[in-house]
Amino acid sequence: MALWKDCRVTSKATVLIVDDHPVVREGLREMFNRESDLSVVGEARDRDSAIAACEAHTPDVAVVDLSLGGETGFGLVRTLRQAHPKMAILVLSMHDERVFAQRALQSGANGYLGKHEDASVILRAVRRVLSGRTFVSEEVSEMLLTAASAPAGAARARSGLARLTNRELEILRLIGNGLKTAEISARLGIGSKTVETHRTRIKEKLGANSANEVMVLAVNWLRDGFLDDDSQR
Repeated sequence: MALWKDCRVTSKATVLIVDDHPVVREGLREMFNRESDLSVVGEARDRDSAIAACEAHTPDVAVVDLSLGGETGFGLVRTLRQAHPKMAILVLSMHDERVFAQRALQSGANGYLGKHEDASVILRAVRRVLSGRTFVSEEVSEMLLTAASAPAGAARARSGLARLTNRELEILRLIGNGLKTAEISARLGIGSKTVETHRTRIKEKLGANSANEVMVLAVNWLRDGFLDDDSQR
């Protein structure tokens, strides 16, 4: 069920907030509604309520988190892009932008921003995507521009990660954080057999010879910043 209060003002750009944390939604709502050119038209806490809110209110921009109650937001971004091609989508997430920003853009987002950024940066990002342009940090912009000339080790790492699905990437990150199959199953709300299937596919796609080698790769990539380490949040 969508959570919203219709406050559409024709002279303002309307905003939909999609985040599974009420405190985050409240903070963003207050920030956007203080601006003379922005107005929050709806809020949603998961995929279904986000789709319903977009259908009901056709917002100008959706600000979407990537973690929605155990689900990844990439599928939602793709769904919203297909259903509302003119709507701007800004991903606002705690996940490492060096890994997830490009995936978000490929899924149909107009921009990617970390939740750690100041309010002024978030507002600038919203206005930029509303203007039809793309927003990423300077670091991500440089990474995308210089990917072809990246050092061999970094290139191999990004190439390996690029072969993984979004769920596989998420599981690899949790492996790097030291979680066992049962713990990953509980964290993501999926069966242990499903986790084991993903682990097997990860090993095959990375060309690893054993589960231990996968764990070493995951730990090293967390250390080098290729994976988001939620233990550091």
